[in-house]
Amino acid sequence: MPLIVNLSIVYFMEADQAIALQFGKVLQVFVIVLVPVVVGMLIRRFRPGFAHRMDKPVRVLTALFLGLAIALALSPALLNNPTIAIPAAIYGVLALFTAAAFGWMINRLHGEELAAKD
Repeated sequence: MPLIVNLSIVYFMEADQAIALQFGKVLQVFVIVLVPVVVGMLIRRFRPGFAHRMDKPVRVLTALFLGLAIALALSPALLNNPTIAIPAAIYGVLALFTAAAFGWMINRLHGEELAAKD
């Protein structure tokens, strides 16, 4: 993300403006994103039955944590800042389209192969 922001600033603004890449922040984003993905992949690989049973509850919890992020940002008693709710709202919408596009692509590329396994 900082790389994209820096490139955008260079393109759209004056050349002397930049946001330095902070290694700690970049590492933090990788950990926040990759650790849950790796844990999920390991669970699915070594405990497929458990992963299958947890699929629906995890989807519900994900939606709740999304709705909670938006509610906390908009709540007058807490943050009362609609700007903070924007990333969660955008993610909620975009996640549906990217997941659908990925599912369509996998089905298109490997649909017959996956159907033969079932």
